[in-house]
Amino acid sequence: MEFFRFDLDVSREISQFSSHNASISPIIRNKTATVGCIHLKDNSVLGMHPAACPQLFLIVDGDGWVKTAGGEQGCSPKRNRCLLV
Repeated sequence: MEFFRFDLDVSREISQFSSHNASISPIIRNKTATVGCIHLKDNSVLGMHPAACPQLFLIVDGDGWVKTAGGEQGCSPKRNRCLLV
């Protein structure tokens, strides 16, 4: 078993694509997968960007909105809803 830290203390700020109040804690990256934990504060924006690979956007606390080519979609753990892009 391997343990990984993904708290704010090991995160780095995301500023690309006009993002603000957002940071990422990389967990693992290899040929088959990239896994990271994105921390979003109140009123954060993770700017629109091309996805380099299939992505799972999973919210574990709070609510959020995701913009895709199909429009905006709400995501919330209260509604057991996540988005696979």
